[in-house]
Amino acid sequence: MRGVLWFDAAPAIDVEKLKVFVLHKLHHELKPGPYVVVYFHTAVQRNDNSPGLWALRDLYEILPKQLKHGLQAVYVVHPGLRFRLFLGTLGRFFLSEGFYSKLVYISRLEFLTEHVRESQVEIPEFVIDHDRELETRPLMDYGVEVDLTQNNSMPVGEYPRSPYR
Repeated sequence: MRGVLWFDAAPAIDVEKLKVFVLHKLHHELKPGPYVVVYFHTAVQRNDNSPGLWALRDLYEILPKQLKHGLQAVYVVHPGLRFRLFLGTLGRFFLSEGFYSKLVYISRLEFLTEHVRESQVEIPEFVIDHDRELETRPLMDYGVEVDLTQNNSMPVGEYPRSPYR
């Protein structure tokens, strides 16, 4: 593996600009040979900054042949439950077999280091912070949000009364 690209986080995604940006990065900054893409899905909101399934498919389809063959894997770090379900079901139908087979879900940064050396990728601080939070809130890995700061206890006397008492 020779190349690792860095894409800054964006609050909103313009798919056409994303395509131009990715192609520019791949053509001008990537050395020839095998490479991987690390996509941090951390804090991605479906309505705001998710590129979507069609954008992923289009990005892969417009790659020149040598770049498609050089792509070894796409590591998706911190994929939410919705992302996993969506790609796991619809991704099989809408993504090419070549691209779909290269998707690898990475729940935690410690598992990313099994595939990519830490020195090869610059990890944004908010991704590291999110990963630390997962240590104390492991259900967040699966998109189940548990707000530990809320007091869920109800005062005595405010429980609904059963008609079967």
